[in-house]
Amino acid sequence: MMVPKDRRAAPRFRAYKGGKVVFGKRLCTFDCVVRDFSERGARLKMVAPEFVPSSFFLKIPKDGFEAEAVVRHRSNDEIGVELSPEH
Repeated sequence: MMVPKDRRAAPRFRAYKGGKVVFGKRLCTFDCVVRDFSERGARLKMVAPEFVPSSFFLKIPKDGFEAEAVVRHRSNDEIGVELSPEH
């Protein structure tokens, strides 16, 4: 059996950091846990990812990090996002 090739543009590293999904003119937020992170993307664990819009701002307050994010895939309790290169 062949292992699928990882198509990520940058290597991801495991993480366990508190994050916030921010949208709706920055008036709506969802808490999340950042499980994997790279300069180009992240995997977020959260309750009800189906309510998250297709694009939003990802904030990691502890690191002072904020970037625009676009959802690339969803599952029952996770979303994978691509981060804007301008962060």
